[in-house]
Amino acid sequence: MSSLQEQLMKAGLADKKKATQIKHEKRKKAKQQPKGHKAKDELKEQIAADKQRKIEQDRALNEQKQAELKAKEQRATIKQMLEHHGVTDFKGEIDYNYIYQGVTKTFKVNPKIKQSLVQGTLAICAIDNLVKLIPDVIARKLQTIDPDVVLVMHDRLAKQDIDEDDPYAEYQVPDDLMW
Repeated sequence: MSSLQEQLMKAGLADKKKATQIKHEKRKKAKQQPKGHKAKDELKEQIAADKQRKIEQDRALNEQKQAELKAKEQRATIKQMLEHHGVTDFKGEIDYNYIYQGVTKTFKVNPKIKQSLVQGTLAICAIDNLVKLIPDVIARKLQTIDPDVVLVMHDRLAKQDIDEDDPYAEYQVPDDLMW
C-alpha cells in the first residue's frame, strides 16, 4: 500500500507541487528543532525534581536536628534547676516511697520534709537518675517543660469533694498513714 500522499494524488485531491511543499516544511521543522531536545527537557525536569527532593530532605533533617537540640537544652535546663533548687537537708528515719522508672524507691526523710511532701509544698523530681526534692513552685515550672520529670507532687489546693449523703463524711482519712 502506498502513502497517503500518493493515494490523494491518484484520487486527484492533491497535486505534486503541494506534496513537495509539505515534505519540505516537515524537513525544515525537523532541522530547526535540535536533536536530543526531548532528552534535555527530561533531564532538566529530573534535575529540578532531584533538587526539590534534596531541599525537602535537608529541611526535614534540619527540623529533626533542631528538635534534638531543643530537647537537649531542655534536659540541661531541668538538670540545672534540680541541682540548684534541690533540698539538701532532708535526711531522717522515716521512709517515703515513690515510683521511678517502674521501680519503687525510698527516701529517708525527717518528719518536717515528709509533712511538706504530703502537703504539696515539696515535690520529688528526677531526670537521668538524678532524683531531688524541690519546692513546688520550681516543680510546676519543670512540669511545664517536661511533665515526666515530676514524680511526686501533691496538689495542696485540691480539696476532696465531700458527698452530702456519705455516711463517713465526718471521718477524715489522713494522707500520711504508715503502712
